[in-house]
Amino acid sequence: MLRADCVALVTAAGASTRMGSPKALVDWGGRPLVAHQAATLAGFRDVAVVVGAEAERVMTAAPLPAPARYVVHPGWAAGRSSSLEVGARALPDDAGAVLVCAVDQPLTTATVDALLAAFDPAAHDLAQPLAAGRPGHPLLLAGRLLAALRRASAHPTGLRDIVRAARHRALLVPVDDPGVHADLNTPDALRIERVLRREP
Repeated sequence: MLRADCVALVTAAGASTRMGSPKALVDWGGRPLVAHQAATLAGFRDVAVVVGAEAERVMTAAPLPAPARYVVHPGWAAGRSSSLEVGARALPDDAGAVLVCAVDQPLTTATVDALLAAFDPAAHDLAQPLAAGRPGHPLLLAGRLLAALRRASAHPTGLRDIVRAARHRALLVPVDDPGVHADLNTPDALRIERVLRREP
């Protein structure tokens, strides 16, 4: 698939309690992590970054390059499913595919491009990167699943239930990227991932 046929949804609304400061603003390669995510998604048709806790601080400190834009979610404390709903509603109905990730799951261009190259929305509902024998993130969903994302809270476990329902038409894409399993929830996790990826 072409980037221009796809949209992306990045969740960045949480309180970052374990990190101690907004994860969207942690330094990643010399720029805020949210800016890194947006830059890695350059060429996408639309990129919705959902912010909630400390939204003004994040938006002021890290302006985003087009096509990325912030979507403010006042009800962010209701949980990630509610953020997925808000972000999905902000995206166009006719997208060919939607890439879903959290701000604390650093993207790489190689992995994003590998997913897009392998994905056929006519044949697949879902694509996930596969590294060291385990699936990871980001998720690439067929555009028709935007409707399910817009009702994520209706599922007991939100996105997990949506992914589970798509398993019969899922594609696992092998990648050389151990970072597909990373979640930068704490300062220690951030330090470890920087070392693994040789980030400054």
